[in-house]
Amino acid sequence: MMFHNYKIYKQEIKTSDEIDLLLKNSRQQSARQMDLAIFGLPGCGATTLIKQLRVVFSGGFLDEERRKYIPLIQSICLQYGKDLVQEIKNEIPDEFKTHIDDIIQATKLTNEIAQIISSIWELEIVIEKVENFSLSLPYSSNFFLDRTKIVLEEDYIPTDQDILNFHDINTSTQEYQAVIDNNLFLITEVSHFHSMNKKWKSFFEDSDGIFFVVDVSDYDKPSPHNPHQTCLHDALDFFSQIAVYYPQNTLYLLLNKCDILEKKILKKSFSKQFPDYHENETDSSCILEFVTRLFLSKVYDSGTNVFIHRTYALNSNNFRFVFEAITQSLLNTSLCAAGIL
Repeated sequence: MMFHNYKIYKQEIKTSDEIDLLLKNSRQQSARQMDLAIFGLPGCGATTLIKQLRVVFSGGFLDEERRKYIPLIQSICLQYGKDLVQEIKNEIPDEFKTHIDDIIQATKLTNEIAQIISSIWELEIVIEKVENFSLSLPYSSNFFLDRTKIVLEEDYIPTDQDILNFHDINTSTQEYQAVIDNNLFLITEVSHFHSMNKKWKSFFEDSDGIFFVVDVSDYDKPSPHNPHQTCLHDALDFFSQIAVYYPQNTLYLLLNKCDILEKKILKKSFSKQFPDYHENETDSSCILEFVTRLFLSKVYDSGTNVFIHRTYALNSNNFRFVFEAITQSLLNTSLCAAGIL
């Protein structure tokens, strides 16, 4: 009997050692590389989320990198100033109308131009339009128009929020690397397109995770391709294509810019664009649940695993919490594939 128990004991030790070896190999494999692909419509906030990886997990940006953003940020402040005066030029007081051409024709942000833009930005009529979400400028313009004079100060160094709010204009796929808890993530961003490209199918089908980022605050923004629907409808169509292309991959749906949605629904009706929504118009949780169901309906028959997270692209604490959960999910999926979990 003792001999029989000893054989069982040795077998248990052997099995335990094999599991330890598998775990070690899996960790080493995870540490080498995890391939992720991020999809989304232009302006969805995917680039901002990738920058958050640097801020939250990689020590942030070096001063040298920050300084490279100075002329870019000054340029975007000027551009937002031009867009602002173009949009409201018929509504601003006469005292500013003589400066409209000066702003529109400016090629560089100067202290004089910055002062004029700031003064126009502080007008009561502009503040009211901002609060009611009636300007067509992107939401990030609010941040930079508040800082038009600050970015010209002699000792100005872009902050994390400056860099996160700055919208990098990319028209092709971009690759990024990040090391998190000894795991190397190779991230390919494909968030500047409106639909799937057949060439991408084979390129990303072996990815450890497919991410789709949605700007949920775009529920009322007209689609640039279909006058009968909004950008959120476009995102649903795009997500549906991804579910067809990658039925075996784990999908991570990031409902982004929830903080903007919370403010916007107080001023602009959600049900006007989505008549099937019959719940509280000012309850962001109810609306996000409804949006979640819309996206899940696109993968209902595919059997695809979908993990859903609500994100605030500019909130580093929220991003840390979400991405740590995602990292654990990716590692668990890796262990399951190895037959360990």
